[in-house]
Amino acid sequence: MDGYDERHPDDRLAGNHPLLLMRDGAPVGTARLDVAGPRLGIVRLVAIEPNLQRRGLGRILMQEVENYARGFGLERLEVNAAKEAEGFYQSLGWMTVRSDRNPLMTKALNPGEIPS
Repeated sequence: MDGYDERHPDDRLAGNHPLLLMRDGAPVGTARLDVAGPRLGIVRLVAIEPNLQRRGLGRILMQEVENYARGFGLERLEVNAAKEAEGFYQSLGWMTVRSDRNPLMTKALNPGEIPS
């Protein structure tokens, strides 16, 4: 990822949760959920291995992020999406709040609905 600093202190803050999507024992995707308040989570650093993109792994990753967020009782998520990923997030029920170079998008969660 361009500009990613693995030593950045934000990765180690107590309310920030790095998540890893595994497939057949190997990491294939990542995201970080930052608990920004009692009901709000910010999704950051979403990525799928380039050679594995467009195979449904991004959808699985985002479902898992949403489930994880529900476990904290979060009711809304936000993401600053890459412009080319805006359609992907919209297909998952996210809404664009502000459209620019990195659209701000949001999704309401129902914390009572945690799939088994």
